[in-house]
Amino acid sequence: MGNFWNTISRDTLNNLLGRANPAHWMHYSNAKIAITLYSDESGSPITQKIRNNAYINDRAPVFTTFVDASRLRIG
Repeated sequence: MGNFWNTISRDTLNNLLGRANPAHWMHYSNAKIAITLYSDESGSPITQKIRNNAYINDRAPVFTTFVDASRLRIG
């Protein structure tokens, strides 16, 4: 399935091959890093900040929601 002449759009290729676009990959990698830091027991300063912003619902204790407490938007 060669697309040597760019006849198929990037979105169609991503859907056809099941590839993640950059936005989806960013969300995945950020979530993976947050979960790793949240479950880390060493207690680094960033780990403590993530634990302070975690919200655990009593009805579903398995799921944890993280609250964005940033005051400034950088970027």
